[in-house]
Amino acid sequence: MSETAQHQTDGHDISLKAVNALSTLDLTGLSFVQLRRLHKVLLQACEDIEKETVVRADSDNSGDTVRVPSPRL
Repeated sequence: MSETAQHQTDGHDISLKAVNALSTLDLTGLSFVQLRRLHKVLLQACEDIEKETVVRADSDNSGDTVRVPSPRL
């Protein structure tokens, strides 16, 4: 088995809670202001996730990780 640390996904994973909330969101029911606010928060979250991904990729020296640029969403 790989020496790279692996995260176990379970029902307490807060990222799954966020993903599920976004997948059930009815965008047609939001006002323009709500859509713009959501857009701004999601863009900031994408930037924060990208920064954290870079930090983690730079600190991973296990030798078995392939680094591929992540597409911006």
